[in-house]
Amino acid sequence: MPLAETRRQIWEAAAELIAAGDPRDITELLAKRFCASHAIIARVMVLEALRFEREAAALRHGVRNALQIACEAGAAVYEEPEAKAG
Repeated sequence: MPLAETRRQIWEAAAELIAAGDPRDITELLAKRFCASHAIIARVMVLEALRFEREAAALRHGVRNALQIACEAGAAVYEEPEAKAG
């Protein structure tokens, strides 16, 4: 498997080709450009996509948790005086 920097370059090159609407086989182009096999390029693409998906899921989960904690902290301001008064 290529080093992290090379994996990132492969991913970025693929994204640029797709964004440009290049009709050629991306795996073929990237295999030639990075002197790697088609299988390596395909693995990099799958693993990078999986990495981004997991990072996004972790971020969504973390944001949801932070929002829940913030809501609970805000609600506690109104609950504390009522608990003391009661």
